[in-house]
Amino acid sequence: VEADQLEAATMELATEFANGPQVSMRLLKRSVYNAAEMNWEQSLDEIAAKTGISDHHPDSREGVRAFHEKRQPKFNDWLE
Repeated sequence: VEADQLEAATMELATEFANGPQVSMRLLKRSVYNAAEMNWEQSLDEIAAKTGISDHHPDSREGVRAFHEKRQPKFNDWLE
């Protein structure tokens, strides 16, 4: 990214993250942090457990529905 486009690119990425599935992103972020203190098997177990949680969240169903309907997903309705 060119220096004069850095702020715009940063804001675009921040907006993408803010509009993404918040629960799934928080769980994944926590798993990445925790992995530094765990062995490989423990890390895989944690990721599997958190995936099980996020897979049953309304945002997950919205993502699948939006994919099948060929539209952008509207995540985080549960926050409103």
